[in-house]
Amino acid sequence: MVILLIPLLFCIYTVQRIEKNALRNSVFGLLLSQTGMVMLYGMALMTVDEKLALFFYALFYFCVDFMTLLLFIYSRVYADTYRHKVWMRPVTYILLLTDAIVLFSNLRVQNVFHVAPMTDQFGNVYYGVKSYGILYGVHTLICYAFAAACLIVLLVRRSKCPRIFQVNYSSIIITLILTAIANIMFFKFEFIYDFSLIGYTALCCAITYFTFFHIPAGLVEKMLALFIKTIDDGVVCYDVKGKCIHANEQAKKILHVSELSALDKKLQGWLNGKNLRDIHDIAWKEQFRIDGKVHFFQFQYKKMIYENHEIGSFFLLHDRTEEVERVKSEQYKANHDALTGIYNREYFYECAEQMLRENSDTAFYIVCSDIRDFKIVNDVYGSKKGDDILIKQAESLKQKTPAGCIYGRLAGDRFALLLPKELFQENIFRREISRIEHIEGNSSFRLRMYMGIYEVDDRNTPVAVMCDRAIMAIKTIKDDVSNRISYYDKELRETALKEQGIISQFHDALEGGQFCFYIQPQISADGVVRGGEALVRWIHPERGMIPPGEFIELFERTGLISELDRYIWEKACIQLRDWCRQGHADFYLSVNISPRDFYYMDIYKVFTQLVQKHGFEAKNLHLEITETAVMSDTKKVIRLVNKLRQYGFKVEMDDFGSGYSSLNMLKDIKMDTIKLDMGFLRKTRNNERSMSIVSNVIHLSKRLGMEVVTEGVETREQVDALTMMGCDVFQGYYFAKPMSVWDYEDKYISTEG
Repeated sequence: MVILLIPLLFCIYTVQRIEKNALRNSVFGLLLSQTGMVMLYGMALMTVDEKLALFFYALFYFCVDFMTLLLFIYSRVYADTYRHKVWMRPVTYILLLTDAIVLFSNLRVQNVFHVAPMTDQFGNVYYGVKSYGILYGVHTLICYAFAAACLIVLLVRRSKCPRIFQVNYSSIIITLILTAIANIMFFKFEFIYDFSLIGYTALCCAITYFTFFHIPAGLVEKMLALFIKTIDDGVVCYDVKGKCIHANEQAKKILHVSELSALDKKLQGWLNGKNLRDIHDIAWKEQFRIDGKVHFFQFQYKKMIYENHEIGSFFLLHDRTEEVERVKSEQYKANHDALTGIYNREYFYECAEQMLRENSDTAFYIVCSDIRDFKIVNDVYGSKKGDDILIKQAESLKQKTPAGCIYGRLAGDRFALLLPKELFQENIFRREISRIEHIEGNSSFRLRMYMGIYEVDDRNTPVAVMCDRAIMAIKTIKDDVSNRISYYDKELRETALKEQGIISQFHDALEGGQFCFYIQPQISADGVVRGGEALVRWIHPERGMIPPGEFIELFERTGLISELDRYIWEKACIQLRDWCRQGHADFYLSVNISPRDFYYMDIYKVFTQLVQKHGFEAKNLHLEITETAVMSDTKKVIRLVNKLRQYGFKVEMDDFGSGYSSLNMLKDIKMDTIKLDMGFLRKTRNNERSMSIVSNVIHLSKRLGMEVVTEGVETREQVDALTMMGCDVFQGYYFAKPMSVWDYEDKYISTEG
């Protein structure tokens, strides 16, 4: 028994190290069941008690059932015919249960087999099976049914598999048949010991070997031959004497030849007449046209060494077309704008810097373009129309730009062009601007496109900075219809440096209290002052008072305005709190909300928290929102205004009339007050049309239940005219300039008290 256990345990050790899967599990189970059979048979032979002998033999025969069942399961998994069938599992359970009942009933009635004491040649007494009853046939029938099913599955699979794999199935089938013969002979000739156990052990070992470790003779050679035949690469083989002995079809297709001699001649031509035996491993690249398409190939030549001797060599012709095209596609996507197909920002910078380095003696211009208020196009006409305009601008660059120039899309509606100064013709650019500004299908709306030009004077300056300077030139162009092109000069540079200085001082100034809270009074038509607009003045320790025009617009562009606004709002709320405590709860202050604030903070949350923090009524804080802010996201602003008004804030539309859709704003959004832009008033003295417009706006506002505040009032004539029109509140230098809180209180509040 020990001799049988040794190969079984070795197989178990080997199989358990294989990664778990259905085939491994079936073989592992088979080995365990056979090991159990051997051990139980040995225990039955070693016992000297009849009852124990009956018990161990019953377990042994039941283990045989189980082993043949696992053999059948293995055959189905190995032959790849394992499919779950609903009826098979319950039938198997019934057969096993039936045999178990039959075998273990033998412990009482002994109608399956009988045991009797026997003596071996050494004089040792043991219990062996003396005879078999009729019910033993049930056990035999079940075992042979499973074994026969296993044999059928393996035979069918062998007949269908490739010839090279038939040896695996044949070996297992032969071992199974020999085991069955040994078992039949055991019963036929009534041997003392069941030698079929040797057959079962051999069968398990054969299954382990042929399932996991045996490689059929010639399999590798056939696989390599098929690999060479079906591989997408071309393979050309030579013997040790340099004779071409084989080439697959792909190699012939690549080289456009059909005969080995012609193919060999072509390859030899690339080697410049060198003998293959004198050449070591080499590689090179070639291009060929196949079926009208250019293909890229990598050629490799390698020697084949076996047992330190050269036995031949081969050429490998690898088609690199897909990977070359993929790399080109990835490079194109990385370097080009997805919408327009021209260079993106990073690649434009890279190419422009290279051109400047390689042409150090040539004068160059950087030209950048920008479309003013391009967002309006997307909002009014849709993003599709906006994309069409950008594509149109890119096509203009492609068609009109002379050779030797580089262009790309920087971002949004901004494009850049690097060209030699001598090729720049301003009249051509102006014509293209006029053409692009026209929106197809719409004659009432025209774009406003501008160009900034920077002459390259320092090639060490990054191209990104050059583009910034060209864009800076664009920003100097106001709403001048005739001027579409502006040049960067030293004055602009000085302005940029000055602005940078202002920006760098912002946080120190904010923390140092240099930004002072000022109020410009607002006077009602009956001459009473009940509030004013909260403004900011920068009192610099060295420069003194810095005019708001120098920093407000700059802070708007850079986003710093939001921090400054929060600071002034806090100051205004503190002042309203103090007035309320002093008994002046009827005074109000209006504060400005920059369009940038809508992106950087939750306006509703900020103001409601300020009111709750300082303890005054929301109606005392008026909130001024510009038309620009409303137009940036109309639906969002409308929802915000409604929430603010419901909370109790007074909401004013600031600079009314300066935008493009003021009347449309009045239709869509409910405000408490409109502030007429002073641009309406500059020509009212001599312009009846302007006066008529102002009068109708005031009248319309009254009809809509809104108060009217006019700012920038500078003359008595303006006051009289606006009073007759029905204006409610005035603000301007005619009445008072912006003043400190102390001056405001001394002049207006202390008098009221």
